[in-house]
Amino acid sequence: GLDGYHRQTADLRAAGTHLEGNLLLGTGVTVDAVLQSYDRFTEARVLREHGNSGYANTMRTAFDQIQVVVGRTGDGSLAQQLDQLFADIDTLASMPWDVGARGQVLNDAEQLAWAFNDQVEALDQSERYANQSIGYGVTAASENLEHIAALNEQIMIKEAATGQIAGDLRDERGRLVDEISTQMGV
Repeated sequence: GLDGYHRQTADLRAAGTHLEGNLLLGTGVTVDAVLQSYDRFTEARVLREHGNSGYANTMRTAFDQIQVVVGRTGDGSLAQQLDQLFADIDTLASMPWDVGARGQVLNDAEQLAWAFNDQVEALDQSERYANQSIGYGVTAASENLEHIAALNEQIMIKEAATGQIAGDLRDERGRLVDEISTQMGV
């Protein structure tokens, strides 16, 4: 269906009759009101699931970024560098007098420290990105809440003036509530 759309039905009433000659003729029907209907429990469930979906998508994005940083395998990975350092330490243990073996252990330890620092920086960057995304989400949710407040006022004014349901405004408000439920999950 359409985002934010709630089922709308026309409430019809007889338009009346008039006498023409000896015949009483009906003049058809007129729309008395347009009614909007939805299931409150289903709506609440949908909003809750939108929140869960927003949370899951945010976590997936964060984990994808972390996976790029810490999930590396093969050459240059932390596991490979640790294996190399331990192998060089074993070599040094069997030949403690070898200056080259000592230098290799120091070099490998330094490379491993740089790799750890690179990963810490990448994780810090992921955290900054996540915090920035949260900030954007809060701003968007706040703007949507302000828009909903304005729509509520418009709905009250229109419905008081016409005595009919302002379905288009209520649909827009429902769409914004859906968006906010996703943003709150984030």
